[in-house]
Amino acid sequence: MSHRPSPVASWVCLLLRLAKPTECQRSLCLNKYRSSGTRQMSQTIQTSSAFIWGVSLAHFIQKHGKNVHALFFYSHGIVPIVEPEILPDGDHDLKRCQYVTEKVLAAMYKALSDHHVYLEGTLLKPNMVTAGHSCSQKNTPQEVAMATVTALRRTVPPAVPGVTFLSGGQSEEEASLNLNAINQCPLNKPWALTFSYGRALQASALKAWGGKKENGKACQEEFVKRALNNSLACVGKYVSAGDKGSAAGESLFVANHAY
Repeated sequence: MSHRPSPVASWVCLLLRLAKPTECQRSLCLNKYRSSGTRQMSQTIQTSSAFIWGVSLAHFIQKHGKNVHALFFYSHGIVPIVEPEILPDGDHDLKRCQYVTEKVLAAMYKALSDHHVYLEGTLLKPNMVTAGHSCSQKNTPQEVAMATVTALRRTVPPAVPGVTFLSGGQSEEEASLNLNAINQCPLNKPWALTFSYGRALQASALKAWGGKKENGKACQEEFVKRALNNSLACVGKYVSAGDKGSAAGESLFVANHAY
């Protein structure tokens, strides 16, 4: 029986195969993963709050070729998920993260526009605007929400249908509370604001599992719990029970994290 690659793993394979691609290689790769059921692929751009502004951000985006990849995705019926991430490494404050996030998003959408990318057929997967992991000042979910929504309103066209936040090293509970506050934010939000978490969906489940087959049910229950909590947060109806769970309150920050 042939192995069908999962949609979760597909974008990893794509990035590996597109290291030095020809157009034919891109087409073969995309056709393969579309036939396996894949309909979305992510394109990651990572930078830090200490990014050196001597280099044009537009050039930085162009260099990474994400806009070109998006065009190839379209031609094969796959939705491109554009993922610009401001890493949480450092002691920068909320204001600095908002500033850098706005600059990166503005440059990215300029590049996408220059390449005539159909924005209605894309999704954005950005970081939330949060202070650096080493910052001494801790912000409330409402402060994170206001900074995040303001940054999006200044840079993301209303044509983009959805924003699917990454968790960026936040604990599971932080990610849920911040997403909930974002959806409760009183500012106008023309996009669907939802989640595309990795670590902030898996930590409690993996801890409950512990690598033991007999813990499978407990693992599933933890995963469903986090998924339901975040689903409520997507409509601003999540209320924390104060139960940190097995890992929900633990920081998931990884220094110099890379995909």
